[in-house]
Amino acid sequence: MKTAACFSLATAALAGPSLSAATLLATQSSYNTTGINVNTSQAAAFDVALSAAASNGLAAASDLTNFINDDSEFSLDSAEGFDVAFSTSPVMQSAASGGSFVPLTTRAMLQTDDSTGWTATINSSTAPINQVGMTLLPRAHPTYPLDVVVTFTLSDLSTQTIDVDLGNSTGGGTFIGFAADPGLSITSFSLDTFANGTTTPVSTRVAIDQIGFIAIPEPASFVLLMMGAGLLTAGRRRR
Repeated sequence: MKTAACFSLATAALAGPSLSAATLLATQSSYNTTGINVNTSQAAAFDVALSAAASNGLAAASDLTNFINDDSEFSLDSAEGFDVAFSTSPVMQSAASGGSFVPLTTRAMLQTDDSTGWTATINSSTAPINQVGMTLLPRAHPTYPLDVVVTFTLSDLSTQTIDVDLGNSTGGGTFIGFAADPGLSITSFSLDTFANGTTTPVSTRVAIDQIGFIAIPEPASFVLLMMGAGLLTAGRRRR
């Protein structure tokens, strides 16, 4: 499967209700691209978009530094008033350096037990989420290398996927980013694991090192934001 990153433009949708979350993650207004060695230019473009949106109270990211205990409810609340929460299935745990995953920052997030994938449901009281970016880690483990299919579910119940190859190694990371089509928002995403080059499910763990969310701004500010970010559509397909 080919590693890809997808970006497109979006305009507006209705905001959903707030989701109460048990764990408050430390948030920042930029996306750390240090150590990312796959899709680095896409990560840089996402960082520009996130920083611009955060200045308007429409984005936040977390490097998961403060995530230690097992949990399935997570909240990002920025100083500018941006609020987004996501809930995972199954429960997630934290990983620091010294094991089969080596985070680019301080900690990574992954399933508590081996499984063939995990899902995150997104909600925000600020505005619908238009873009999501995250960094996936390779792993020094017998179940790697493997293919990860990241599926984004949109507000019209359609889905879009990105295929990612993760190697059997430590160090570095793969950035993936996705933006919804005009008039749509992202409601959830899932990561499913398969034996490299096949459609055979693999029970293992997939770790993200950091995650960022961008909400849909008003149409006028959106145009200025996207002009500054220069995001382009690339490599999209339906499954």
